[in-house]
Parts: sequence; structure tokens; C-alpha cells
Amino acid sequence: MAVYNVYEHEILGTRIVRKGMSYGALLSSFVVPQIWMAYRKLWTYFWIYNIIYVLYGVFYAKLNAIIFGSIPWESAIPPFNVNVIAIITLAIIVSPIVYGNNWWADSLSKINYKLVDTIEAGSLSDATKIASFNKENNKRKVKKSDDDSIEWNDYFALGFWFWVVIVIALNVFS
Repeated sequence: MAVYNVYEHEILGTRIVRKGMSYGALLSSFVVPQIWMAYRKLWTYFWIYNIIYVLYGVFYAKLNAIIFGSIPWESAIPPFNVNVIAIITLAIIVSPIVYGNNWWADSLSKINYKLVDTIEAGSLSDATKIASFNKENNKRKVKKSDDDSIEWNDYFALGFWFWVVIVIALNVFS
């Protein structure tokens, strides 16, 4: 059973966000994750992701130039490590999948959606039915741990992305 958070807005209605991994971002990550971000109107993350993506593309092009000999290896400071490159690539691909629903919930909170209920359900359609039942019967419950505050793993992710941008920038502009 998945856990869903129910958000309500006075004018815009109800949105139900699954906690945990974002399957929409997973499906779009095989094509272009920016499509999913634009669909969810996650514009800040959309632009941050694009900047990182472009910097990484320039970094990767420079790495290929070094490997195939058009740039001398000695001029590549700091030295390149294939394992670090693989980790950065994996982080760029996986981040929308792991954090996508959290990003969406944060963006809903920023446009005055309020967290009104937490539901355990087998699917989104079941969660929608339970949410409407809870609303009609005043059985809504929000656990204290389900608020929209930033947790330590969000700070860790922010720090990690800051490190990724610094490493890419140092390698691109060195």
C-alpha cells in the first residue's frame, strides 16, 4: 500500500501526491525528464536541471576530447575519474525519480495548497475515492511527520547537487 498526501486549494481544487518514488518521472527519464517537470509546472527544478544538464554535456564533450586526443591529458585539471563521472551521470538521471514527488508537493505548498489528509491506498484511483469519502465524513488526518518541512535528506540532496555543479564547473572551465 502506498501513502498519498491530499492537498487542497480553495479555488484550484484537490491534488493527490504519492509519497516516495515518482513513477511519472521514471517513465519520462527514458525520454526527457524535463517533459515531466514542465507538466507538473516545476519550473525552478526544470531550469536547475537544464543548467546542470548543459554543464554536464559540455563537461562530457571535453572529456571525450581528452580521451580521443584533441586535448592533452595534462591540461585536464583536476584529473578525471571514470567512477565519479558514472556517479554524476546516475545522480542526474535518478534525482527526478527519487525527489520528483517531493518537488511537486513543495510547489503545491508554495501556491497555497494545504495538506489536509494522509491516505494509504493501493492506487491513485483508490486514494481519490478514500479522499472524497474522508472529506464528506470529516475523517481527515494528517500525521505530524507528514508536514511540508524540509528534512535532513533534502539538505543532503541540495548539498550534493551543489557539489555536482562545482565539480562540473571546475572541469568545464579549467
